[in-house]
Amino acid sequence: MNRLIDFDRPVGLMLLGVIHHLNDEEDPVGIVKRYLDAIPHGSYFFLTHFCATSPEAALLEKALLTDLGTGRFRTLEEIAAYFDGLELVEPGVTYLPQWRPDEPVEPPLTVGQCLMAGGLARKV
Repeated sequence: MNRLIDFDRPVGLMLLGVIHHLNDEEDPVGIVKRYLDAIPHGSYFFLTHFCATSPEAALLEKALLTDLGTGRFRTLEEIAAYFDGLELVEPGVTYLPQWRPDEPVEPPLTVGQCLMAGGLARKV
């Protein structure tokens, strides 16, 4: 891998729709930390994750577990913890429709709009 990626320079690490497929006992926080420890300072980290926001989201989580057998929806606070020690890019960890939209997103957000959250941060 070191032949393809120059880890002496900042890189981009994207975990899009990945970490929510790990259960708590699989230590997703530890896995993310190991990835972040491997990238140099100045690198960017982008993560998206299913979000536990409502009773409807809980039903969808059950369906996901039935179909795939793994995974977990997490709260915004739990998702934000993946970015501990990093410099978050505005607007921080938020629902995806609210992350730098082309046009204003009118509240209230729908259940579907709140199902995925994410953020972008820089390793300083």
